[in-house]
Amino acid sequence: LDITWTPPPLGLSHAMRRTATAFLAALLALAVPATLSRSILPKKMTGPNGGKEFHFDAAFPNQLCAAVVSEMHIEVLMHKLQANGEDDVYETAGLAVCLGVVQNYTLTLNDRKRYTLIKAPDGLDEDEKEKFLLHDIEAALVVKETCALLCDEGQQEISEVMYRRSPTETAEAIAADFCPSFTSPKKKSKPFNPKTRTEEPYEEPSETKAPKSQRAFDNFLRDKDTGGVIAGMMETEMHHPERMLPDDAQQLLNEAKEGSRCHVCKKAVQEAFAKAKEEETTPRFKDKWQRDSLITDIVTRVCHGKDFDRIQEGYFPSVAGNPPEWETALGVKHVLKGDKEEAKYPMGWKIYRYKGDQSAAAVNAAEKLGYDISTYGVFKTALLTQTCRKVIDERQADEDLAEMILEGLSGKPSKVFREYCKEDC
Repeated sequence: LDITWTPPPLGLSHAMRRTATAFLAALLALAVPATLSRSILPKKMTGPNGGKEFHFDAAFPNQLCAAVVSEMHIEVLMHKLQANGEDDVYETAGLAVCLGVVQNYTLTLNDRKRYTLIKAPDGLDEDEKEKFLLHDIEAALVVKETCALLCDEGQQEISEVMYRRSPTETAEAIAADFCPSFTSPKKKSKPFNPKTRTEEPYEEPSETKAPKSQRAFDNFLRDKDTGGVIAGMMETEMHHPERMLPDDAQQLLNEAKEGSRCHVCKKAVQEAFAKAKEEETTPRFKDKWQRDSLITDIVTRVCHGKDFDRIQEGYFPSVAGNPPEWETALGVKHVLKGDKEEAKYPMGWKIYRYKGDQSAAAVNAAEKLGYDISTYGVFKTALLTQTCRKVIDERQADEDLAEMILEGLSGKPSKVFREYCKEDC
């Protein structure tokens, strides 16, 4: 691989780079690779922000395969994985090995404007290596995604060749012999139909396969992260994704939390009231001894996502921050001085429901706020989630919203939120 590199302009602080490293590791832990046909990798991939397209050079699949072989070779020999048979090698050949790839490789554009894989030069200190690997966060994430695809598709083949050849051959020799044939497109065979003696059309599986190597990933992370730094950062990232935002965005977020309290309070009360009305139609609600606990549970969860119980048990949420599901339909606007809506939103922030295509509406909202769609998504989700928990969760010891809702179910939600949210409005 060509490892010539010119240092890019730095756009991430030291703390941001460390958090981003954790972000990659967390995504590796949670990602479920999609099943691909045996061309192994796509010719292009859209970055996680949805805007940047990565068109891969024809050599990219072979380069990525060589990187996987190199990282596997190191692990097999260092930890003597073949000592107890092939099982440990097989498990490492799945998702686990991609952590090593992400920690050592990234993408770069060649003269043909196509992306190729590049390895971090030897001799870099920790900070220099982080700058090299994380100067383009989307590229790092695409390396992760493509590695997961390749290893999910070829886990058995990679495992077999590394188990058999690692003890006696170099990684370079194995890659040169194995990767060209492994990454070349192969035609899918069709199942034979004995009744018609013809082949039936091949259909792609409708569901993605879950990775088989979560245990190997955990062991791999434990071995690599002896000081617990990455694990700690992973936990921070999955529970507080807003800490990845640039400093100016975090400052604006703090301002927005204060300016949007009234609107978020109203929205949260409306959501809780609507769920309570649904609960009112169930047989268990007829039992007056259960009503209080049923409505209390609704209020307890209204600012949280579907993984509320899992988080209590110590698991990561499936969506960073575990935001309430109702926030996806809402947008955020910063109402500046002179804006025609200034009189209506004197605190400077408007929370509104998207109209039409939500994806297009979100892109438009991001542009108005001056952020890319990814930054806007983190900003908006953190704003609605954390403000909701501030005005609902933190006040339940002193004010019983559940009791207000229960008493007001026969009326309209406006009466409840006017009473409950008066301090914030």
